[in-house]
Amino acid sequence: MLWVGANDGRPGPSHQSPAETVKNIKSICDALRKEGKRVIVAGIPCTGPAKIIEEEKHWNGEANQLLRAYARSAKADDLSESAPLAFGPYLDGPKFCRDMSVGFDEVHFNSGGYKIAAKDAYEELKSHMKAIEWNTFKARLVPQNADKNKQS
Repeated sequence: MLWVGANDGRPGPSHQSPAETVKNIKSICDALRKEGKRVIVAGIPCTGPAKIIEEEKHWNGEANQLLRAYARSAKADDLSESAPLAFGPYLDGPKFCRDMSVGFDEVHFNSGGYKIAAKDAYEELKSHMKAIEWNTFKARLVPQNADKNKQS
């Protein structure tokens, strides 16, 4: 599971555009997927300045839109069966933008925000964990069944 922050979205020439940031995230995800890993990429949080500064709000919105598009396109690529990619949790959702979810700095989650994020992450991870467990179990069964068939 890959979670990224929004520091790239700070205004100014030394920071990346949403497209450049998502390109870097895609590079990380694609490298992991080529190694046969399942990847889940979380949305970029909309806390702090992204709540009040229009430029940062726009940056986060565009980056999350590009991440969602990448996740949709990955469902139909060559690696979709062996190393799927999913988008979630939606850290840019309303429940993460509320003051009750962020700490004193209004940027980072507080314990309540992290609990919500962990619950949402688990919901996203659950199907992937089951698939990995089933593949492991199935791999252990196949050799046993193959040996029985040879003896018959």
